[in-house]
Amino acid sequence: MTISEYEKEIEIKRDVFYNSLEKLIAIEKSEPDNINKLQNSINQTIKSGNDYFKKFESSISLYESEDFKAGTNIQIAKINSTKIILDTILNFWQLLDSIYKPIDELSIPSPHQDAYTIMQQFLKSHDPESATALQQKFSKNKLPTNGFEAKKKINPVNSIIVTKKQQITFGLITGVVFLIALMVITLVFGCQVQQSDKIFTIILALAGAAFAMAITGTIGFSNKVVSAGGPLAVFALIFFFNPAQVDDFKSCQKDFSGTVYFGDKPMKDIRVGLIKSDQTTESNDNGNFTFKNVDFSSLGDEIKINLKNREIDLDTILNLSRKEIKSSVDLYVSKYCITCTQKDSLGSTVGRKNTCAATKKYISGYINRITQESMELGLTVVCEEE
Repeated sequence: MTISEYEKEIEIKRDVFYNSLEKLIAIEKSEPDNINKLQNSINQTIKSGNDYFKKFESSISLYESEDFKAGTNIQIAKINSTKIILDTILNFWQLLDSIYKPIDELSIPSPHQDAYTIMQQFLKSHDPESATALQQKFSKNKLPTNGFEAKKKINPVNSIIVTKKQQITFGLITGVVFLIALMVITLVFGCQVQQSDKIFTIILALAGAAFAMAITGTIGFSNKVVSAGGPLAVFALIFFFNPAQVDDFKSCQKDFSGTVYFGDKPMKDIRVGLIKSDQTTESNDNGNFTFKNVDFSSLGDEIKINLKNREIDLDTILNLSRKEIKSSVDLYVSKYCITCTQKDSLGSTVGRKNTCAATKKYISGYINRITQESMELGLTVVCEEE
């Protein structure tokens, strides 16, 4: 933006302020008893005035920066304009205090104690005599004089955060740094856990907002929670739409297979389920099972596997560390076997039964049932563990 373009923006702000002031005076003359309308007009006039004064103060800062390098003629013009605007500010507040402040129903705010500081410092540095005269008038009307009273000149350039060139550079560098941070986290730590969702989203949102500082144009975003514009709108857009969900990372999904052993032999028809997941499968004739596209990010650092089989009274949970899981795992189930021999009163063997189960509780129950059945038949029974 050139100096002439910036001055045009200042003129627009000035015209808005003067038009608001004219409307206020017109309302005061035509509808003096309409308090609500007067109050709204006063508020609008103060707001438009603040916009005008702040825009002018920012020009003082910009014209002394390297991007503008304003010459002597511009500086002289700025000194004269500063005196005119400070006089305008003085007359404006005198008008409010003399005509509208006496009306009890109206609320007339006071300017902030640091208001107009840049203009006052600028004038004091380049025209001390005019600054002294204006300071006396400001003090008499109880208006802020911090800029006049400053003992040490403060460079107006310091009053703004960055120039446009610095803003673009800062945005690009910051955005690249955040993206590199995302790459490092992904490469070093690999598949992330579900709790990493917000971390990834916040870093990506900050990177997007930083890049937005370097891009020209306008953007807005609003929902029930927030309304924002510019880089903040980009941050809010990415944060709320959350494109960096961990469960979308393909690197976090892979096949997971294994073999179930009952004792030392593979076991078929074992129902295998992943806790914290809705995935289940069954082991085949060779005891093998496979899960497709397992999202390990949702399972945590410890994988819990549920094994079930009603025939052998199996219902247990095995805990495995995610670091220990490779492409295939072997799952071992304890095996308890019993053989019970039935004999008649002569001591002759009349029957022999055996069974195996995954729990000792089942074996104990089995022995009790065989013993009860044998007694009802007048037989004795001897059970031995294998």
